[in-house]
Amino acid sequence: MIPIYCLTSNITKHIVSIFVTLFNKYWPNQEVTILGYDKLEYNLPNNFSFISLGQEPENQYWTNGLIPYFTKMENKYFIIVLDDFFLIDYMDQNKLKYLFDITQKYNADKAMLHMCLNKSHDKEIEKDIILIGEEREYKTTLHPAIWKKDMWLYYLQPNLTAWQFEWQNQTGKTDNFKIFSIKGQQKYAVSLEDKHLYNCINYYRERKVNMNSDGIKAIINQEDLEIIRKNLND
Repeated sequence: MIPIYCLTSNITKHIVSIFVTLFNKYWPNQEVTILGYDKLEYNLPNNFSFISLGQEPENQYWTNGLIPYFTKMENKYFIIVLDDFFLIDYMDQNKLKYLFDITQKYNADKAMLHMCLNKSHDKEIEKDIILIGEEREYKTTLHPAIWKKDMWLYYLQPNLTAWQFEWQNQTGKTDNFKIFSIKGQQKYAVSLEDKHLYNCINYYRERKVNMNSDGIKAIINQEDLEIIRKNLND
């Protein structure tokens, strides 16, 4: 079983309960490790565990707290997902297994679970499996993905914010890393009007923005909206 890590922070840990609830709704009985800093003010279900990385780095240097942990890790592959990527549809276990099998077959360095890259330089190498072109920008995106440890650590350099980590490959340079994607990818609620969903939630918490807007309903069904509301109000 490939390990799954959800990355949180002291700033965003208030949304972990939403992440967990929707995750267990759409991908039940899957073990997940949450990596963060200060203790969560939320009792995790049995399939989730929390590991504190110590004191949160200053200046939002996101990479500094992660480097020691992943350097010591023995797993060759793992899934990375941020706490603001909420599952909004059931995980296709067969499709995930197929993607991971092909990733291992080709010794690929990354496999996207959520497609956020354009397709201008891509080609299909096996049925429904897309090889991301070398010229592609934004290959270090933190959208949910299977990462090979070597590639993860190659880009996990000191003193980078999460945004800088993602944008360091923005030039589309050739780095010889092999990245796959699969057709018909998993659905996550990740953005709305160019803002991450957690920003919208923060607006709702602090400014009482209407969560019944058509834009939000187009992404999240009514039942999941109620889950979000309940967790924000608890």
